[in-house]
Amino acid sequence: MSIKLLPVLLLILLLLSSCYGYKNLTKTESVTLDFLAKLEPGRYKFKLTSGLVQYVELTTVDADSVDGILIQKDIYGNLERIRYSGNFETIQKNVRKISHYEFSKQKTFGVIFAASIYGLIGTILMFGSME
Repeated sequence: MSIKLLPVLLLILLLLSSCYGYKNLTKTESVTLDFLAKLEPGRYKFKLTSGLVQYVELTTVDADSVDGILIQKDIYGNLERIRYSGNFETIQKNVRKISHYEFSKQKTFGVIFAASIYGLIGTILMFGSME
């Protein structure tokens, strides 16, 4: 592999890693007991009624409760992982918005399209300068 390709590959990897993001699950439906029962293990962002945001990685979802890890920063800016457990009634009362951390198909398409255009322009310029 040429050393000139390394920065391009690093840039593409950086762009692909930015294709992950939070998708608002409560955009069309409110936080209800039925909605909470359909949650699956994964990373979530809970926006509380007080305005605070909690990042939670759910490990188990039971019939009426969830368990997982709360990820937050301490006063020094270091990440802390704290055991999280909550029942659906408390979550329904205190959480206003729930977003799920997932891979965005639109961002991925945009990155691949931009990389393809970049490669096409580079190829045209390379062959154009050989004449």
